[in-house]
Amino acid sequence: MAEFGDDGSLPPLNLEDTTVPSDGAAGKTHCEEVSVLNGDCGISENMVGSGSIVPPGSQDGMETSANNTSVGLDGKSEIPRRSSIIKDGSRQRKERKKTVSFSSMPTEKKISSASDCISAMVDGSELKKVRSNSRIYHRYFLLDADMQSLRWEPSKKESEKAKIDVKSIKEVRTGKNTDTFRTNGTYDQISEDCAFSIIFGENYESLDLVANTADVANIWVTGLRYLISYGKHTLNMIESSQNNMRSSWLGELFDEADINNSKQITICAAVQLVKKLNPGLKNVKIELKFKELHKAKDKAGSEVTKEEFIEVFHDLCTRPEIYFLFVQFSSNKEFLDTKDLMIFLEAEQGMAQVSEDISLEVIQKYEPSKEGQLKGWLSLDGFTNYLMSAECHIFDPEQKTVCQDMKQPLSHYYINASHNTYLIEDQFRGPSDVTGYIRALKMGCRSVELDVWDGHDNEPVIYTGHTMTSQIVFRSVIDVINKYAFVASEFPLILCLENHCSLKQQRVMFQHLKKIFGDKIQLDPPKPEDLLPPFSF
Repeated sequence: MAEFGDDGSLPPLNLEDTTVPSDGAAGKTHCEEVSVLNGDCGISENMVGSGSIVPPGSQDGMETSANNTSVGLDGKSEIPRRSSIIKDGSRQRKERKKTVSFSSMPTEKKISSASDCISAMVDGSELKKVRSNSRIYHRYFLLDADMQSLRWEPSKKESEKAKIDVKSIKEVRTGKNTDTFRTNGTYDQISEDCAFSIIFGENYESLDLVANTADVANIWVTGLRYLISYGKHTLNMIESSQNNMRSSWLGELFDEADINNSKQITICAAVQLVKKLNPGLKNVKIELKFKELHKAKDKAGSEVTKEEFIEVFHDLCTRPEIYFLFVQFSSNKEFLDTKDLMIFLEAEQGMAQVSEDISLEVIQKYEPSKEGQLKGWLSLDGFTNYLMSAECHIFDPEQKTVCQDMKQPLSHYYINASHNTYLIEDQFRGPSDVTGYIRALKMGCRSVELDVWDGHDNEPVIYTGHTMTSQIVFRSVIDVINKYAFVASEFPLILCLENHCSLKQQRVMFQHLKKIFGDKIQLDPPKPEDLLPPFSF
């Protein structure tokens, strides 16, 4: 079942209501923030040879520690022009030295359309060619500029023989699903997600390949299938997709924001528009992307055109893993109609008795464009909205209802706890941030940790002592906890205070706790027969 977080790997945080100072408060003029790489899907290092190889013979969910003091609380991308796709591939091949590099292909290429896949294939990438004799060869594969042939180098064959005509390709098969893969001695060491096979010729021969990452494999599979579907009309299809439903929808939104009909809007307005469409993105990141685009074009000023807005939206708001899933079920690679969506709901989501009416209901609920709603088409953005909705959540909603006996002593229960809650990256030099507490509390944690140390101006601070982690003010953390403590759960929240403060600053801590939490804080130890009231600390 497909289930995705709201932001790459972690759900987005709703920061509008937090008391964290904005960049503006610091005197900056920003308009009001990560890249996820796949793991190595290649062959293990001990198998790499020179040209060919022969196979050789903040941690949420932890239980709290009893050693800490605990306080209980009561209750990219515009479609490329023809010139950007068709490159002089023959010239590139002549200039490239006949050597093999074992470095990985850059993983930062943003893929949000079939044209991006084609462009990446024209540029080429390193793939491992698997042979039935248990040998694996590192080769550089690329698509000819005219998109008629797939070539690889170096090769002992003549250049005209080290290629496959695209029109001879019968099928592109994902995974290790050919005899060559199944009989290869390295079968178990090859990742299923990184393997694919090209079936070609009248005898249905197979070219079996392994990419360095699953994303690279998906690029080749998607691009080759697109070529097979449209053949000599591929380039025309790519260029016509510039006016597809997604771009038209974004263009309409831009026109609505362009109240002066000047064909451009301010960069701040563009940032807010992207933010409105994807609340999980940070303003600073969106603004930086616009500025990078302007710098690349040597453009002065702070105005954004419609084309620039669409390009930045494609780059920031398209998740490649969702796009690759989308094109697997889209019959035309641009949208899902009701029949495409039916197949997805049955095959991928495991739903039974799916009808076109059910598919249409999903489209009407999640498709953002009026055109898609009227025609019964689900765009990539509508598909993303659906996958990130509660309907696709892996958690069974029936389990949200508490059915256990909740009248036992606190020590009789497992407690959803968070360790080093304030850290949002590593534990040695990473930043401390109140968003760590917001995230943990929104996830239902009932125990959060505060490592408190003496700070400047008699204000206690929170960080990991004797490390390079940054510091946050204790009072700010207590404010955030008070605001989000019972958003996800009504059960008592435990604050684990790892206290390193002097007596003077301990008194300051107590004053903040009492003033901010008020009567929600449980000051007296409960009797054995008493229950902690809900909505309490």
